[in-house]
Amino acid sequence: MRKSLFTLLVFTLLVGFVALSYGENVVSLKQNPTAVSPIIKVDIQLGGGQGVAGYNSFIVFDAAVLKYVSATMGDYLPASSTFIRPLLREDGSYTLALDVDDTTKTGATIPLNEQQLSLSEFFFEIPPEDLPDFLGETHPELYDPFLRPGAKMWGISCVGSAPLDAEGIPVATDGDGTLVTLTFEMVDPQKLPSILLSGQGLFDSNDGLLPSTLGKTVITLSSSEGNNLLPEVPVPHPSDVNSDGFVNILDLTRVASFFGQPVSNDNSVADVNGDGEINILDLVKVAQDFGKFSVPTEPSDDIVSTPPMGPDENTRKTITIGVAFPLSGHLAGIGEIMRSGFDLAVEQLNRDPGHGVMLEYYIEDDKSTADGAVAAFETLIHTHGVSVILGPGSSSSARAAFPIAQENDVVAISPTAGARGLGAIGDFVFRTALTTSVVIPKGVERTQLKLGYQRVATLYDEDDLFSSDRDAALQLALANNGVEVLSRHTYKTGTTDFTAQLTRIKKLNPDALFVSALPPEKPSILIQAREAGISVPIIISSLTEAEVQAAGTAAEGAITFTGWLPTAETPGNRAFVEQYQKVYRTEPNAFAAATYACVHVFAEAVKNAENTDAQSIRDALARIQTLDTILGKFSFNENGDGVYKPNILIVRDGVLHFFD
Repeated sequence: MRKSLFTLLVFTLLVGFVALSYGENVVSLKQNPTAVSPIIKVDIQLGGGQGVAGYNSFIVFDAAVLKYVSATMGDYLPASSTFIRPLLREDGSYTLALDVDDTTKTGATIPLNEQQLSLSEFFFEIPPEDLPDFLGETHPELYDPFLRPGAKMWGISCVGSAPLDAEGIPVATDGDGTLVTLTFEMVDPQKLPSILLSGQGLFDSNDGLLPSTLGKTVITLSSSEGNNLLPEVPVPHPSDVNSDGFVNILDLTRVASFFGQPVSNDNSVADVNGDGEINILDLVKVAQDFGKFSVPTEPSDDIVSTPPMGPDENTRKTITIGVAFPLSGHLAGIGEIMRSGFDLAVEQLNRDPGHGVMLEYYIEDDKSTADGAVAAFETLIHTHGVSVILGPGSSSSARAAFPIAQENDVVAISPTAGARGLGAIGDFVFRTALTTSVVIPKGVERTQLKLGYQRVATLYDEDDLFSSDRDAALQLALANNGVEVLSRHTYKTGTTDFTAQLTRIKKLNPDALFVSALPPEKPSILIQAREAGISVPIIISSLTEAEVQAAGTAAEGAITFTGWLPTAETPGNRAFVEQYQKVYRTEPNAFAAATYACVHVFAEAVKNAENTDAQSIRDALARIQTLDTILGKFSFNENGDGVYKPNILIVRDGVLHFFD
């Protein structure tokens, strides 16, 4: 066993890191649907892996709510790999387990290359004063499920290392798969079980640290997850004073703010025990109920929600839908971010009866390909029998899969497919994304007026429908504004070296460069363009904060046409950003926002539809006009395409700002 395992372990325990690189090495925590109550399983999954020969995963959980049972190595590394994890003995105690070539060695300490591995390095209680470090958050009070009084926080580390080749070098693996599956048992069904992926290290064959992107890192399990982990649907709880769904420190604070005041209509919620006084007994009651959860009785300040449309649970419409996102393949990083926006929106809708809608769903991976999207749609329609599908992710996938939905009279809504003409496929297909026909003409007109460019070059992905369609729309818009296009350059999806194209563009000395690309390629294009000496403005498609950070200083001055910004003062946007940061420990980008908004637009249609059949929902979607969303005032046009105000952004000091 190599010494790198110790480096791996120590590094991950001390540092929680997120390297920004879409498409490659995307690590996410996901619930495993095979478990049956009271057993819970979670998978640590890797998408778009590149050259991974070892890993260390670090999980945090509350031992007062969950009992750790086991960890098993996933299918990402070969079966003959080395795997170290805590092991539960029959007597209820734990030991350290080392798996090598299907042989398990156990013991409190295990010798390895003249070193000793101790169980305490892999399974240990986290002192309260150290918990914020392990949560990796500057405001740990946001993690109420992990900070309730009486919580016993434990950390688990699982280490995997690939087998060695004939030269003694660990064999690296590419692709998608599961690193580790962890099994827990519920020990207190009255408290909300949460599991956190606190740190993740990926290493190559030379023990080098690989850049990785963390997707979903927190799983909070409830009856709405669809596997009946908890015996009953939560009900409003009197100790949930601020009605945010949790009994936590915020409820104590609210009771304390009214302490000693006469009970009135304005502060009656603080009289938790209903004795007609707001006193120490109310504080004690809230403290006793710490960690419990409930259905909010009204929208809270930190939950993004539409106005309540139904007075109670009985008025809610329940509908089962299909979801098709790119969870593996070239766009896996984007798919995970789309999933995070989807999960947040669904959780908020399902736990608040005021929204009037309860969503249940099946999810399929469109695998970042047109064929994968067709297969996902076929499965969702013919196997699961859904009448509505949210997805797919890309325009290429939508062009292939939308006809399947139309032929079967199934509503399909893509949050992110922006190529022109997709709405014309039929009256059952919709997009909440702004199309190139809306974004490009306005963007070119405004930037050309301010920057004054007269001679430009373009670079685009010829394999991707959105990128090629965007370039075609650019040609028309540039011609309409009297701008000369010196040359059009192409590349193929997955290209990593753009030197040849950028060198030719540099020789042309254009006034600006227009780039139409998918997320995985954008940071590399920006970096290589600046390295090639291109200093003119680069106007690039749908640039996000994460891509700006990945490109570093090369992104400075880059301009993008997009529909959303975290700082936009659109309805509910500030609350959405705050809630997303609370759950995922990072700021949302446009893909999360677009998917989140798409769910809420769809929920509005369900709420207003006569029934939950496809035709009724199709008709209700078509009627949506000037709906308040985080994207702004949202409407569908006659082609089923989303209409709202587009934005032009520019990178200044490493941050996206409004261009004007």
